[in-house]
Amino acid sequence: MHRSGSNTHNADRAGLKKKVLILSKDAQLALSLSLFFGDEFEVQTVEKFDHAGDIIGQNGADLLLIDYGLPDDHIPKSLSSIRQKKDIPIVMMYVFHGKKIKIESEIRKYADAVFYKPVNILDVLGKIRLFLS
Repeated sequence: MHRSGSNTHNADRAGLKKKVLILSKDAQLALSLSLFFGDEFEVQTVEKFDHAGDIIGQNGADLLLIDYGLPDDHIPKSLSSIRQKKDIPIVMMYVFHGKKIKIESEIRKYADAVFYKPVNILDVLGKIRLFLS
């Protein structure tokens, strides 16, 4: 979803917006994030890791923002696969669960930033700006 806006804070030298890919199974949250980030970035959303990997492999994203419920065992493997396609910043948002500490440490090997839900969207935006500047 590309929305034009006057904010060129993170525009590259050619005047193009940086591309943020949002991976989320929550369509309403993905839409809200797209609208929030869309004035500053070119935003695309997907629901599955393999779709995200395909887009990243085709140089279709400068940053991956992942919205996830509870972390599970397949996330580290999926993140590793994405990293092999292209080394882009990965920002994760998910619900912290004390019994998932082992998965948490594996996720942190691949994610550049982790935010626990509920998140402060301005903090997430600040981190995205930092990675894409």
